[in-house]
Amino acid sequence: MKIIQKHNLPAVDYLVRELVQGAHAQGLLSSELQDAELSDIESGMLHEIREISLHHLAEGGGFQHAVPTGLRCLLRSGRIASAAVDLDTGGAQDDGDVEIEGLVEGDQIRHVGQTLQRIKAHSPSNGGDAGVLSLLRCRALNLEVLVMEPEDGGKPLVFPLLPGLAPLKERVYSEPAFRKAIQPEAKRVLAEYSRASGESLEG
Repeated sequence: MKIIQKHNLPAVDYLVRELVQGAHAQGLLSSELQDAELSDIESGMLHEIREISLHHLAEGGGFQHAVPTGLRCLLRSGRIASAAVDLDTGGAQDDGDVEIEGLVEGDQIRHVGQTLQRIKAHSPSNGGDAGVLSLLRCRALNLEVLVMEPEDGGKPLVFPLLPGLAPLKERVYSEPAFRKAIQPEAKRVLAEYSRASGESLEG
């Protein structure tokens, strides 16, 4: 699938470039990026970060409950992304409200890069060879997946980051199949939280 950028995202190139220049000058980047010439470090594939609550996943809720909270811009000096800049939008989607949240490196971004390769190699059976990328996250489950929403208005496809949460396999999920796969784990964790909260109140 071809990955396309969502329309009307804030212009953040200047923020990303400023951070990368400063980190490179201070020797703070991962070895792959630090060893590269600054001019060889590419930034791009800007996409939304969306958060969905544990309660909604436990109830089998869909992606309409996911709230945009930020943006991620990927960095690379080779074929696969090796770092990312996360930006906090506070839920707003205009240029004036964007702030740098931090630089993300290591295994987390390597898994993102590998999953992007799977997305690019995927050929949907129902057509729709281009889509808008986003990162869907549930902090309570330590869950992150990449979601592709077909440009032609087709149904979203879910690509888990691997290795990831045990119920998710190395496959492409439809939204309903993803919700069904993750719901038991969400219910279990929610029950644990509720039990711990009740014991805390009783104590």
